[in-house]
Amino acid sequence: MEDIVPEGHLLRLVDQHIDFGFIKNKVRHLYSHTGRPSIDPEILLRMLLIGYLYGITSERRLCEEVKMHIGYRWFVGLNMEDTIPDHSTFSKNRHERFAESGICQEIFDEIIRQCTEKGLLTGKQITVDSAYIRANASFRATTDLYHAATYVMDNKSRIIIGSDVGKPDLKTDSKKALEQIRRIKWKHKIIPESIGADKGYATGEFINNLINENIKPHIPIFEYQRHNHKGIYTRESFTYDEANDIYLCPEGKEMRYWGIHKRSRQYVYRARTKDCKVCMKKHECTKDRARSVGFHIYEDSISKAKELNKTKAYRRSQRMRKRIEELFGEAKEFMGMRTAKFRRLKFVKEQVLMTSTAQNIKRMVKLLSGKGPHREALAAKQPYASPFLNSLLEFLEWIFNYFEKLYSYKRNCSVKC
Repeated sequence: MEDIVPEGHLLRLVDQHIDFGFIKNKVRHLYSHTGRPSIDPEILLRMLLIGYLYGITSERRLCEEVKMHIGYRWFVGLNMEDTIPDHSTFSKNRHERFAESGICQEIFDEIIRQCTEKGLLTGKQITVDSAYIRANASFRATTDLYHAATYVMDNKSRIIIGSDVGKPDLKTDSKKALEQIRRIKWKHKIIPESIGADKGYATGEFINNLINENIKPHIPIFEYQRHNHKGIYTRESFTYDEANDIYLCPEGKEMRYWGIHKRSRQYVYRARTKDCKVCMKKHECTKDRARSVGFHIYEDSISKAKELNKTKAYRRSQRMRKRIEELFGEAKEFMGMRTAKFRRLKFVKEQVLMTSTAQNIKRMVKLLSGKGPHREALAAKQPYASPFLNSLLEFLEWIFNYFEKLYSYKRNCSVKC
């Protein structure tokens, strides 16, 4: 069996570079030390990993594939005479033994820890995005039965450092992203410097929270026309008196604080109707009975994000968004995440975590084996003894990075930043 599996095969690289010995310690408390011996949990994990790596969504079919595939048997650790675990074993462990243990989250975290230990990621520049997953329901079901998977990606290595799932709406997406960022800082001691996202995350509250966390939001902020009618005074035409907390209109009339608009989240200042009624400039100011002006409750944070939109770092982050979209494409097309395998949110979360774990393992072994796109990671860990060769290597790496960036720029020049 050892001779049949090719040297460069993915499973051989995974077996060579990933240490799965942590599994037994993670689940030791879930197994009894008496009675009939249970199936080795590492065998179950390796079988599940084969399913996610090769898009085998059915556990019954997975057992059949492992039974007749010599390479799969070798990776799992079973010889030709050993019996393959029954498919019901996975369901029984998932619904009973592992139901509330959070083992999938611990496995995901352990792979991140191994990546960090091997120097494959720093997490300085990250990207967040979400994608819909069709629920395990009737084909006639509405979009309310969809799930939204959230990924947080390290830009340099394309390793997923945060993974979660929730309801498919913008508020939940921003909330899940913030929860993952805070968890990454606490669990993995990764301190991001900037985060890229699409316009769906351009909410004042999310941007304000990022700035309070000392993270630069590289999120597109669009200028919307404040008034629907041409010739109407803009907010800049009004003067704010900070000492009295009032606005003064161009005619000198006071506009006092009215309240917070619940929908637009703006502080609103409104003029008196009797003042606007007799004003000769009313037709240039408002079509309503009285003029009002407002500014967002997180106006300062939004202004800072707008300034960041003008930087090169922002444009670089926006180009990196394509990489995280490619991760979702890989998960859906080749790893069975287009549709949820199970029902109930906690089981969908397990699927998302195991899928992202399998993707990270693929990135990890490619980087460590020198078959990935970032060969400089290996060169940094294995420097040459000769100073001349070190200088030559640095020069060649600079040439390689230059042409890689040039190609990436030409390929993404049509992307609007």
